[in-house]
Amino acid sequence: MKLSAPMRLFVVDDHRIFTDGLIELLSSEDDFDVVGNASSISDAKLTICNANADAVIIDVHLPDGDGFLLHEWMTENCKSDLPKMLYVTGDDRVTSINRAITLGAMAYLDKTGGWEEVANALRRSATGSKTLGTNIASKLAEYSFTPETTDTELSLREKEILKGISNGLTAKEMAADLNLALPTVRTYVSRMFKKLGAKDRAHAVSIGYARGLIGS
Repeated sequence: MKLSAPMRLFVVDDHRIFTDGLIELLSSEDDFDVVGNASSISDAKLTICNANADAVIIDVHLPDGDGFLLHEWMTENCKSDLPKMLYVTGDDRVTSINRAITLGAMAYLDKTGGWEEVANALRRSATGSKTLGTNIASKLAEYSFTPETTDTELSLREKEILKGISNGLTAKEMAADLNLALPTVRTYVSRMFKKLGAKDRAHAVSIGYARGLIGS
């Protein structure tokens, strides 16, 4: 379903043919408005905070660093609300997927998925829904299987904690959001890890996506 108002987009990718094609295709849709693009982190820093973009489409690998560095820089330096961050990349390594997830990315897509997948992910992000590309979800499902994983169902509060972790929140931030004491949040995190058989926060989020415990 198309958006009721155009979504302002900023694209950060150094592959010119891919970028030009994506911008042309997205611009052909009346609910998208591409307001800027950059081919490197340094170029993006010059304009991205003032572009008033609703969403940023970003590659993981850029000439002067990875997209995660720009994501973190924007979190610290952009005064207005952080745009929704959607990674469209050829990097399907679990470590990269997990890093994007823990930073709060709204999507992680494989470049081979086609521009329609990007468009759908953008529209879903406008409603607060996250998207993993089909190949990406398969990678996480494979990684997330572990003999220590149990079938114990998470409680509602544990699911809230898992969602908070997937959005990049710290234990202190979750305590404030859920009106809980910090030690209580840490107890929920520990219990949730044990039930999922998770090694760490990123692994817990991976399992959550693979099992459908976190909206994807």
